[in-house]
Amino acid sequence: MEIFKAILIHLIVPIAGILWFLKIRNDMLEKEIVSPPTIQLFVVFATYGGVLLVFLTVFFWYSSGMAALGFFYLLFVAPIVMLALAYQLYSERNLSKFHRATFTASVLYPIMLATIIGVLVVWANYFSEK
Repeated sequence: MEIFKAILIHLIVPIAGILWFLKIRNDMLEKEIVSPPTIQLFVVFATYGGVLLVFLTVFFWYSSGMAALGFFYLLFVAPIVMLALAYQLYSERNLSKFHRATFTASVLYPIMLATIIGVLVVWANYFSEK
């Protein structure tokens, strides 16, 4: 059972993410989208995929140094990268649904991260006082 979890988390999930990204990229190429956000979309996929992998690793596998590195990237570097993507995509967000979705995903990441951290801080303070 452990080997099945490892293969699912560390092999199947990343391959599925890459295939999904390639499908969307091919859709953009088929629809001849003006300046498609391919690189930006890849960064968004890698970031949200990293969130999924860290979550799956922590809850269903064994935490490791690689998981910790991924967590620190997601906590400290990814918000800056995603805000930079949002800034870059702001003027292009109305070119296509792909641009809009990539822009929206890049804006939402820091907001969701700040919300989660805020909830955890309030939660910790609530239970530490009792």
